[in-house]
Amino acid sequence: ENIWFWGQVLYGFGGKYFANEPADLTPTVNSPAAVGALKWYTDVMTNFTVPGSTSATFDDVVIAMQQGRIAMTVEGAP
Repeated sequence: ENIWFWGQVLYGFGGKYFANEPADLTPTVNSPAAVGALKWYTDVMTNFTVPGSTSATFDDVVIAMQQGRIAMTVEGAP
């Protein structure tokens, strides 16, 4: 689900995937907004996640929440 969440972070920082779609599909991955979003995302994934979280399934997350091992998660409907 990281790819879904990444888009939300990118847009939240004011970034977008392309310069002016559909007319101009120049990638904007090096824009200040995209770089800022990636720095924030990297910081969160490096410093504020529990071990194994990047490979956890939806059921793993539910169980961890029920057991009090995690306080929050970013999820969509399974």
